[in-house]
Amino acid sequence: MSKLFIILSLTVFICACSQESSYDECILKHMEGVNSDQAAKLIHNSCRSKFKGTNLPDSSILTNEQTSKISGKAGPGFQANYFTGDIYNGNQEVTITSIEIAIYSEGGDFDEIKNYNATAYIPPLSTGTIGFSFIPVSGKIKWHIIRAKGFANTNRDSHL
Repeated sequence: MSKLFIILSLTVFICACSQESSYDECILKHMEGVNSDQAAKLIHNSCRSKFKGTNLPDSSILTNEQTSKISGKAGPGFQANYFTGDIYNGNQEVTITSIEIAIYSEGGDFDEIKNYNATAYIPPLSTGTIGFSFIPVSGKIKWHIIRAKGFANTNRDSHL
């Protein structure tokens, strides 16, 4: 119960009380001194929610080299028609905003290949979670990343 209270308090505080004018300012202000991955994710989600659709650079399709640095583990979740996974962004200067994934059956018919888009926000050298509804294929499910979109990070300390 106390963890839930802390989470809700942190979210309300960031969204309601802070005076940042951009997503970057919100992150820089509230990440200072944070030692927990859970707290960092909460701060990220709160700042992203506060500045949703604003102050983020336009995304473009990543190069093959950039896409090759994306990896992870994924598969059907607790519900048979929900695909979920943890994706690692091995790029040093690119934030991932979406990933197109092909899902198919191992040794199956190519007619069963289905492509899905997953929205994401995965900063450089970090892991993020994706999830989406999908139509299950017969047999053992395989997947691979077809392409990804994102934006190049700028030197965020240059305005300090």
